[in-house]
Amino acid sequence: MKNFLVVIVIVSGLYFYLNWKPSTSGIASDIKVDGAIIHKGEKYQSDWGSVEKVEGFVRRKDRHFDSNMPILTYDIVFTSGDYNDANLVAITHNGGGNYSWRYKNKPTGTIVVYHTVPSSLVAQSKLDGIEQGEWVTIVGKISGNNEIKGDSGRFVKLLHSNHKFILVQDVIKK
Repeated sequence: MKNFLVVIVIVSGLYFYLNWKPSTSGIASDIKVDGAIIHKGEKYQSDWGSVEKVEGFVRRKDRHFDSNMPILTYDIVFTSGDYNDANLVAITHNGGGNYSWRYKNKPTGTIVVYHTVPSSLVAQSKLDGIEQGEWVTIVGKISGNNEIKGDSGRFVKLLHSNHKFILVQDVIKK
């Protein structure tokens, strides 16, 4: 019995170690936006557009952490039309910001994945409060070229046209 408990503790510890993610508020508290995004001394740049509002039905909200791009906190899937209905379209989070969806009949509507970068601790707190199934408006700047570069050589580029980076300034719930 003692050996079994030791194995359980080791396996549990290893699981938590491999799946550890810093808190979203910890990430946001280390971010400063001053032209570029500065996180723990490293500058991250993108071609952020002007401030705009994007509204949608939150079909999924998944925690996103990538040590290569530590300024990302969530993936939020906005849908419309048939994509809003879980009985018509099944949406699966595949990890790393990737999603797949299945349906019996071709759905109408849209599906857009927003990869969020908080501009402040207040913005992150509002992102934390988003629940699946809500209608929300996110106020922020969307990357035009869908890429973020860090001064140290860190780089990420989104390859799907329905995936967007958004520098979040506010979240408004309906």
